[in-house]
Amino acid sequence: MSTMYKPGIIAAHVALLLLLCGNISAEKVWGMDDPCCSIPHDMTIACNQLPYGFDPDNIWQLAQLFGSPQSQGGCPYYYWTELPPLVNLNNCEVGAITRRFQAYGGGWNGGTYTCQQLITITEAHHYEIRFPPDASAYCQLPQAENIQTNELACDLLAVSVNDLTFQVSGNACYKIMRTYRVVNWCEYDGYSGPYIVGRDEDCDNVPGDEAVWVIRKPNGQVFIDRNNNPHDANPSIGELQTYCGHTGVPGNWRNFWQTPGSQYYVNRGYWQYTQQIKVYDDVKPQITFTAPQPFCSYSSNVQAGCPGPVQILFAINETCSDEIEIKLFLFAFNQPVPLIPANNRAAELITGVYPNYTINGTFPIGQHTFELHVKDGCGNVESVQIPFTVVDCKAPTPICIHGISTHLMPTGVAQEGMIELWAIDFISSFSSDCTPPLKYSINKAGDTPDPSLSGIQLTCADGDSVSIEIYTWDNADNPYAIQPDGTLGGPNYAHCVTYVLLKNWEEICGITPALAASGLIYTPVDSAVADVEVQLSGGMLDTTWSGTTGQFDFQSMPQGQDYTLTPAKDGDDLHGISTADLIMLKKHLMGIDTIESPYALIAADLDNSGIIDETDQNLLLALVLHIDTVIAGNSSWRFVDANYDFPDAANPWIAPFPESIVLDSLVATADSLQFIAIKIGDINCSIIPVPANLIQEDIEDRSVAAKVYRLQAGDSWCTKGQPYKLVVKLPEGVEEMQGGQFALQWYSDALSLSDVSSSDDAREVYTAQSKENKLAVSWTNTRRQAGIPGNLLELSFTAYESGYLSDWISLDESEIQAEIVTHSGQSQSLGLDFILEAARPQLFQNSPNPAQDETTISFYLPTPAKAAIIIQTPAGQVISRVEDNYGAGYHSLQLRQENLPATGVLLYTLETAGYKSTRKMVILNR
Repeated sequence: MSTMYKPGIIAAHVALLLLLCGNISAEKVWGMDDPCCSIPHDMTIACNQLPYGFDPDNIWQLAQLFGSPQSQGGCPYYYWTELPPLVNLNNCEVGAITRRFQAYGGGWNGGTYTCQQLITITEAHHYEIRFPPDASAYCQLPQAENIQTNELACDLLAVSVNDLTFQVSGNACYKIMRTYRVVNWCEYDGYSGPYIVGRDEDCDNVPGDEAVWVIRKPNGQVFIDRNNNPHDANPSIGELQTYCGHTGVPGNWRNFWQTPGSQYYVNRGYWQYTQQIKVYDDVKPQITFTAPQPFCSYSSNVQAGCPGPVQILFAINETCSDEIEIKLFLFAFNQPVPLIPANNRAAELITGVYPNYTINGTFPIGQHTFELHVKDGCGNVESVQIPFTVVDCKAPTPICIHGISTHLMPTGVAQEGMIELWAIDFISSFSSDCTPPLKYSINKAGDTPDPSLSGIQLTCADGDSVSIEIYTWDNADNPYAIQPDGTLGGPNYAHCVTYVLLKNWEEICGITPALAASGLIYTPVDSAVADVEVQLSGGMLDTTWSGTTGQFDFQSMPQGQDYTLTPAKDGDDLHGISTADLIMLKKHLMGIDTIESPYALIAADLDNSGIIDETDQNLLLALVLHIDTVIAGNSSWRFVDANYDFPDAANPWIAPFPESIVLDSLVATADSLQFIAIKIGDINCSIIPVPANLIQEDIEDRSVAAKVYRLQAGDSWCTKGQPYKLVVKLPEGVEEMQGGQFALQWYSDALSLSDVSSSDDAREVYTAQSKENKLAVSWTNTRRQAGIPGNLLELSFTAYESGYLSDWISLDESEIQAEIVTHSGQSQSLGLDFILEAARPQLFQNSPNPAQDETTISFYLPTPAKAAIIIQTPAGQVISRVEDNYGAGYHSLQLRQENLPATGVLLYTLETAGYKSTRKMVILNR
């Protein structure tokens, strides 16, 4: 079925389209007399003629600026609308806008027709640039004027500033050559060079003395002027110099055209000018410090002069230059040295960043002086001398004979006797000291010690058993030592407590004495245990505590009574517990290596159930990882009478073992009582009991002699907000490793731990995040052959800040000792090296450092290479060189002292193709 159209309606539609889109009268098409409507003609307009805030997508604004279609009479039922324009303008608002109109026909079968108007927008350039004059200042960066730009037409001016700093001679310190580059992106062709604006446009032979204006006019003419008005007669006619390019027209220095065909046309829209800024400086840097108090040495290394740590803070104030050079010279024992580069200790001893610095080092006991030199970037030098003193603060440690039995000598008077005792008779071992000679004094317990009292007399009045204190005094003048009389300053001292038994006291003195009970408390490996509470019950109630030698003592006990002595110690549950104990327990349960000592079996029974099972293993693992800090259902220490013989050493619970000593009807002094102290969980008996009142400095530092193995972790740069994975690898070179433990800590403001995993099927890896920023790690290898290298675990972090993982992650040994367990069951120290996975080698700090017998130097090579380790003195004398071809990866070089014919501070260097790095190490005398 076909559709019929009325001829009159079809004709009207065609006429409307032609009239609206082509501006043609209806009469020319259909023979009509009146057109229905018409649209505006195409237009061209410069961009600077557009109003401020012009919006090419605003249809209403386009109609106001460029017109609208006009409806004519005689065209009923027809209407039109404007469609969204097609905008093709660049950032300079130059281009074309296509306006589109749509016409609609009336009637029952109307049509739709589209036509358009083209608006062309052309470019226009008019702008000003003011380049600033030179500037100078004394001892500070000048407040130099900045560049100014004014956009007066359709321009996009971009400014770049580049500074080059030069050291200069004469009275100026340095000069800044500040180059300004201005690009008009609406004019520049993108590849031509800039037009260089001269520094002496006024031709007065004083470059940079005044600002220079560049005025670019819309007609393409450019003026170089003193101000932004090129027609104001400034400069005047008398200031113009034609020999240097002035045009001779008052009002500007010169002008030229940047229109097509001009020699300056290629430089259009790109300008460059250089400003000079000078800084003058003859002020020396300022050095401030506080005279240090004497520094304490707790060293026992007499051969090295008993060096003590020194830390001196100082600050530098340099107001002019941002460069300083620091030199530091040590006048040991106040003996000056030549101020030459070889004696400069700054790189070795000074840390910090401007303005605060610290001198760190260890120096022998005595009086010394640092001479500090600071030079600024302008050559001004200031120097100061900083005297300091290292004093001996370590008390000598006396080792006493544990008790002496002797006899009173009769005096000839009834019931009186006397004996003289000398302090030196009680010393079992003499030791060296940093400030000899040592003196020994003796006094009865409770009396004020006197260093001049080398002997005492005992009489009948002192009883048959007398507690004695033996004091050892050095020759130091320690300003911090509190003397027995309460005064401050004097020698260091320490004491041990022993006793004297007067066997014939009853015979000589004619008195029936009270009795005593005394003895020792020690571990199964003969380490004395201090601070054990010993309770006496029965014929007398009393309580005492074991001393540093493990000795306890009860006096004045009536004869013929029954007594019970019961030791107890609790509260240090984690002490001595480590992965080494966990390995022993697991191997026992697996039948690989059975625990034979009854004391070790008692230590392994953590839940006090009388059997060793997986419950004990789980409790021990929770203690190793610090998930638990208290041994549930058991005390931290158990005690057994040392004279007790277990009926079955493999089953110490077959009969109750005695945890007290019973003295029935005591008729004589019991002076050889002994308890075996068992630390629960410390199966390998590694604990070294330390009394609570013993300060850390009194404990000998054994890290010098210990071998340290190194974990390896891949380092990487972290970007804020991104996830990162840290892979921890086991140390290489460890044969038959059974397990180990360590704890990691990280800055919680920089990193957040999201996941911990291990793909190592050869080991059982346990972890526990005890705090927001700490992770405890323990691993064992009891099922397979030990010593398999490879990845131990992977940690996933999210970075809160940007930086290297090695800046935020480190070992934490405040609670868990980092160590590995060798096949023999020995524990060895464990360190951590971060290896930057990059195309460059790395040299790590030797370990241990300081070293005495041996030390290990480690390094990393990203690719196979020939490399050399060179060891030399600070003066440059080479004392050892080890060179070889190495594969890619982590390498270690072990050095023993016999291979190093020098001690003190040494330098070691890694040299390979394109890389050289040097570090310091300290070798101590044996």
